[in-house]
Amino acid sequence: MAKKDKKVKEEAPVLTKKELKALAKEQAKIDAERAAEEAKPKKKKKTPVEEGVSKAVAKDVPKDEWDEQDGSGGGDFLKVKSGSHLGRIRSVISLGQVVFSFDGKRDERATSAMGFVIEVWPYKIKKDKIVLTEDKPAIIYHVMKAFKDNDQSHYVKMLKAFKAKNVGSMADQAVGIDVYTSDKGYMYVDTSAKRAGKGIYPLGLLEKKAVPALTEEGHLVPNLNAMTKKAMLELNPITQVKDYILEAINFRGSVAEGVLEKIRKDKPKFAMLKDADDKKGSSSSKTKKKKKKLTEDGEY
Repeated sequence: MAKKDKKVKEEAPVLTKKELKALAKEQAKIDAERAAEEAKPKKKKKTPVEEGVSKAVAKDVPKDEWDEQDGSGGGDFLKVKSGSHLGRIRSVISLGQVVFSFDGKRDERATSAMGFVIEVWPYKIKKDKIVLTEDKPAIIYHVMKAFKDNDQSHYVKMLKAFKAKNVGSMADQAVGIDVYTSDKGYMYVDTSAKRAGKGIYPLGLLEKKAVPALTEEGHLVPNLNAMTKKAMLELNPITQVKDYILEAINFRGSVAEGVLEKIRKDKPKFAMLKDADDKKGSSSSKTKKKKKKLTEDGEY
């Protein structure tokens, strides 16, 4: 996970005819499914939630509000089309213990929320080789509910697919990424994908070799009391910091709270919408001051 000062170009791996055929067949299937979906009459606009993406993560914040942010999440980032891409997980950062909700129904207990920052590389097959089509990666900010009790959960399926003990061991892993890109250009891991790992899946040896090293140093933060300024600035200020860390039941009194206060001395609007109800910009004011007893697994 160390920062690479100089990029070393490696020769693209040569695919066997069997591997090339399998890759081409898989991509053709994905492209055909996407094309068929786009060709359907749009009586009702399809949302990322309907594609299986977490409702809390899939909320599109208007562009003018994103432009008001200090920190990550704004700016001119590379966008990739919906489909299958190569990727490398740069950071795995705890977002705290959060009471998740879906379709207006809140969970009965808090669950660990994990924030991922993933470098995504679009590619194509050219002369039996995997060739990257961009000289820099797109960045996807992903949130995962670390719920171990459900074998069908994204968390469990991904760990099983990679034979990983916990999400911390996923840092710096070369992975395949199924991406959903909304009409506004916001990118999400497509957790509706049926492939092993639900949107984040293992690669073959040759595909792994085609994934570049990390372009920036990553961060591994197992819980809110291990938070650092650099790690928090690595996260998306709205869909990861505001929507999760500030809503975590263990945020108050944590090291993460002190880190946020330090960041806001230099960046007063960090993790705030410009029209936020809370003048201090902290949605933690909505969090009950009395800490609840956790009944779910803690951070990894």
